[in-house]
This record gives sequence, C-alpha cells and structure tokens, in this order.
Amino acid sequence: MSKRILNKNNCIFTCPALSGKITVIPFPTTFKDGNGQALTKNTKLCCSGICSILTAAARGVPTPCPKSCIGGWIRGIESKKKINNVSLLNQDAMIMCDVGGQITAKLLPITPPVSVGVPVMPVADMGAEHSENTGNSNEKENLKEEKNSPEENKRDSEKKETEEEEEKVSEKEKKKYDFVLCAYENCEKAENCPYIKAESTIETKGAASKLRRNSSAKEKAYDELADIRMQKYEISWGNQAHHMISINDAYCRYPELVKLGNYFGYDINCMENCYFLPSWEKGDGYDEKNIHYKKAQAYEVMDVSGLQWHVGQHNYRIELPQEVISKYPQLRTIKCYSDVINEDVKKILKILQSRFKNCCLLENYENNRRYFIEQMNGLSGKIEEHLDIFGTYPKDSIPYYVSAESLRYAFEIPRSAKVILVKKDGNDWIFCKYKYTKYQKNDNSVFTEETGRLVYTDKSDCIMFCENVKCFLISDESRSFSLPFSYCVYKQYISDSDIDKKDTHFSALIASASDNGSSYVFPKRMINERLKECGLK
Repeated sequence: MSKRILNKNNCIFTCPALSGKITVIPFPTTFKDGNGQALTKNTKLCCSGICSILTAAARGVPTPCPKSCIGGWIRGIESKKKINNVSLLNQDAMIMCDVGGQITAKLLPITPPVSVGVPVMPVADMGAEHSENTGNSNEKENLKEEKNSPEENKRDSEKKETEEEEEKVSEKEKKKYDFVLCAYENCEKAENCPYIKAESTIETKGAASKLRRNSSAKEKAYDELADIRMQKYEISWGNQAHHMISINDAYCRYPELVKLGNYFGYDINCMENCYFLPSWEKGDGYDEKNIHYKKAQAYEVMDVSGLQWHVGQHNYRIELPQEVISKYPQLRTIKCYSDVINEDVKKILKILQSRFKNCCLLENYENNRRYFIEQMNGLSGKIEEHLDIFGTYPKDSIPYYVSAESLRYAFEIPRSAKVILVKKDGNDWIFCKYKYTKYQKNDNSVFTEETGRLVYTDKSDCIMFCENVKCFLISDESRSFSLPFSYCVYKQYISDSDIDKKDTHFSALIASASDNGSSYVFPKRMINERLKECGLK
C-alpha cells in the first residue's frame, strides 16, 4: 500500500521535546508534484525553540535546541521512488536527535476545492417576495422535520457507525505496513506474511524482573564474587540487573527493530543483554544521605567490587572540568550512556535496512534470523567487554559509563593527592597529613599513608604545615571546629565512626574538588595567600 510522498506544503515536522518550530530546508530539485517541492532523504530541518530534555538536564533553566540544521533520516525513505537518483521521503519519515528527541512528519489534511454557489439575496432586499414565500418556507420546515424522523435518525446513526468501523479497519490495514523494512510492495505474499503482521511494540512493564529471571546463571556468578569481596572488606551493597542495550532509551525507540525482534523471536530481556552491577542496598538510608556521603558510598563500592555504580539516570548530562578534558582529549566528545547506545542501535538499524530492503524475510528465514540476533548480541557483547575492564582500567570503559559517578570515578580522581584529616584527641585538635594514591601497580585500590601530624595551637604553624593542601576531612559531627583559613579549601564534616573509612571519604572529597574546577597551586603561593587572609603577612 503506497504512502504519501512528502512535499514542502503537505506536512509539518514536530518533536515532542521542542517548544518552538521546525523549518524545512529542502534539497535542491526541480521536481514538483503540483502542491510543492518534494522532500528527499537529503532534506534538512532547522529547529528553533526550547528543548525540554536539555532544560530538564539544566535543572529547569530554559535551554534552546542546538539543532540549527539536522538530517539523517532513519525511517520513511522510499527506496524505489527517487529524484535525480535521490530517494524521496514518505509519511513515516523520522529523525532521531542525539539529545533524545524524535522528529516525525505530520500530514496536513487535503483541502477540498471550494465550490462557487449561486449568491443569495439578503432578506432585507427581498421585500414582498419574502412575505409571499413564507408559506413555502413553512412547508420546507415541515418537510425537514418529516425527513428527520426517529427512523431516519436511527438509520443515519447506524450508517455513521458503519462508516467509522470501516474507517478503523482501513486504518488498521494501513498500519500493518508501518515500520516494515522488506520489499513488501512487490511481494505477492505480503498480505499474509507473518513479518508484516508482527507487532512493532513490546510490553516494557516489569522488564527488569524479566531480565533478572532470564539471567539466573549470571546473577549466581555475580553473587559469588560479590559475597567474597563484601566479607573481605566488611561492607555490603545491592545489585541491579542492567539492560546493556537499554529497553526504553534505545530499543523501543525504533519500532522497525522491535518488529524484527518480535518476528525473529529476539528478547531484549535475554541473558546476553544482562549485566549485574552494584547499587545501594535496601534499608541503608541512601536517599536520606547528603551528596558527599552518596559519592563516598559509590566510590567505596566501585573500589571494592571493581564494577560501575548503577545509580542515577543513563541519560545524565555532565560538565567535566577543563583541566580533566585537557588531560584526556577523548572526553571532549564524551556522551551519556543512552546517547552512545542510541548511536550503536541506529548503526544496526541502517545495516538491517540495507540487508532486508530488497528481499523477503520469509525466505531464508533461519539465516536472516541468525544475522539479526548476531547483530543484537554482538552489540551486547561489545558493551560487556567495556564494562568488564572497569575493575582493572576504569578509563578503558569509555564511552560506556552507566552513571555519571562511574565516569567521574574513572577520570576526575587524580592518581595522587595530599589530604588532611582533622580529628580531636582529648582537648586537642590534631591535623594529620596523608599522601593519597590510587590505582597503584594497576590494582584497583586506594592507598593512604600518613606523612605528618600537627597539634593545632598556632595559625601560622598550621598554615605552614598544610602547605598547598586543599582537601580537609573534619571529624566533628557538631561542626563546632572551623579551619583558621578558607582560601582554596574543600572540606567535609564526618562523624568519628567514619574515620575508619577515611580513604573513601578522601576519594569523594578529591573528586568534588576536581568537579569544582580545582587546579594546582604552588605551595609558596598558597601559604602566602592564607597568611594574608589571617592577617599574618
């Protein structure tokens, strides 16, 4: 069944995330279909307005759509209808924006030609003729009432219901050809083809539970290793069954892919697409903790488990410090997990479109099925390799970081740093200076070594002792103690019971300092600035 070809006048383009307008930039061509310039796959769109996805990522700050010129049609391309060897677009045309928006075509109604009727003379100008025709008018009214008898109304109602039912059936008939990749237009078997009839949607409710049930062997292996590490380090955490190919953020965004999956018997909740990752444990009060404690918990679990922290959205937005980006140029184009997976899935869809566009999927079914499942499981396998390497070389998991904290853990914590723990001993406040080292000898661990100790009595001595240390962990839950200076200070108060986990708190504190754009300052300059602040120079 043919679909309407798009032209500049018979459609508009919309994006559910955009509050604004989308302008069509057609590819130059001399062809016109009588209503306007036909649109080809080279057509570009210009978006202007506020993007709700970016606005949400910016915590409510209205953020304009950055797509002044966007192309890359993934659906609605007519392979057999071309202009100058360039395929036309039909009513199913769609572009996936890398921000997350889905731009689709909306057909405008066809305007029927306006019929020119006989002009009617106004009542005021009809004079006597009007009074003479009054009787005829009443007769017409009577005829109208007679025409609209209950029997007639019932027949009209039944006729309308029949027409509506036929329209629904016709619409359903049209929809069965939606999201079809094969050459069904020229196929005699299309009417009864099981691929054509396959659904293009799946039930997503309870997907995490299904994934866990289908992946019991993986969960068992995960639990065995996690239990050993929990006992060794005397901590505990929960776990999440993670869809490596995201079900809502990626797979279900492409109904063509879902239709193929349903036809070939692929399950997005299969064990091949599952990876177990640590998360907070029920009952540990995670939601009530402040940002520092959440960060410290995440870093401690990642350090001990060797796995990425599965807490937070996969479509996170993160701004890394310039110092970090300068050190690791590959971060200049870093994208969130959802965006990366979407790009991977779009590549698979293009490969499948190319393979199936001129063939019948019913013929050679097993080979086609094997090819499709190999593509899907191949992507899951590639992601799994990147997640596996995190425990040894966290930076090599790029670009597959399931949470913002996993990305920060890999790149924002420096290899070495100096930190100070302030704690009370009797009536004295003690400053303990530590050397912090991470990933020593390729071991995914944190090492801290105390390199100096000072009993705080004098501001000047304290400033000289602290050198250019910026990160201070203060064991004082009441927050009664204050540092004698505030220049270049990143501090966090903890309770005495948290001192045993100082390494983890050091990691979170150092990462926070890095996240706030902390850069190196020479010791002499730091000392001079702090002395000036305290009026000692």
